[in-house]
Amino acid sequence: MRAASAMLILLSALANANATPPPMPERQEFYGLHIGQSGVLVVSTSNGAYRSTDGGRHWTRTFSGNSLFIVNGQAIDDSTHGVTTPVCQSRDTGLHWKCGRVDGLQAVDSTGAMYAKNEQLEISRDAGFTWRKTAPLPGMDFGAMAVHGKAIYVFWGEGILYKSTDQGAHWRIVARDLTRTLSNESIDNFRIDARGILYVLIARQMFSSRDDGRSWQRHTFGLPKKLRAISSFSVRGNTIYFQIFDENLMGYSYMFAEKGARFYRSFDGKTAEKFAIDPKYGAVDFQSAPDGSLYMVTRKAILRSSDGGKTWMALKRKEIAW
Repeated sequence: MRAASAMLILLSALANANATPPPMPERQEFYGLHIGQSGVLVVSTSNGAYRSTDGGRHWTRTFSGNSLFIVNGQAIDDSTHGVTTPVCQSRDTGLHWKCGRVDGLQAVDSTGAMYAKNEQLEISRDAGFTWRKTAPLPGMDFGAMAVHGKAIYVFWGEGILYKSTDQGAHWRIVARDLTRTLSNESIDNFRIDARGILYVLIARQMFSSRDDGRSWQRHTFGLPKKLRAISSFSVRGNTIYFQIFDENLMGYSYMFAEKGARFYRSFDGKTAEKFAIDPKYGAVDFQSAPDGSLYMVTRKAILRSSDGGKTWMALKRKEIAW
């Protein structure tokens, strides 16, 4: 009996030795974050979507696989804009997903309708299953697009700003020749804050308009001239978050930096305060939670601050796979 048991143990050991070991979980890259009204967190990663109801202490994966994720009408991953990719939408803060495909995504409105740019603008109201063209705009020179509620703004042609309030069924011109008025360069970024103020980034300079693009003002934020070259920005609520790179330290870099990155935020558009952030994090996005906490999203980590950005705590270190 003992001999038989020993033989079974030996055979089992040999079988386990020859079996293919389970693959190691890959390290995650973080692409974006959605914060629900109740404080629920939904994060987009290179291996799916995760959800937390306790401020990031515990996570549940609710979708497995790489996709562009849209939660409650907000695209939480800008890195895949402009390419063909699977797209998944959730209307219940990341619990359930409905998936399709998108080619050239540009924006998502408050209803969850997606807008994509190919030969013309197209719209999908069913998470990418079907697409239809909006009313045509003249020419092919697409600049940038942003939405505010149900209002769509599109820079098209020679700096002409169009607006639609019926999901692209009709368009009207609200401003002309903006690239010539502001700069001869193309528009690098276009955002709208919670009040409906328009912000554009042209030739590393930021401008805003409070009258639907008819007049614009430049923002220098009271910074010295050498710190006015803005490489990227985001608008969350009414707060502007932006990055400046010191070209004397590292040369020009558009989005990612190992040295010389400077991170600022502005509440009034006139002055800005600097964040004390480790420059190793490079490109970042900032979001605020209902409890006042501030979250910083990077490719390497997601960090939270409870003191207005003075100190940060990583929710997950980059070495820990989810």
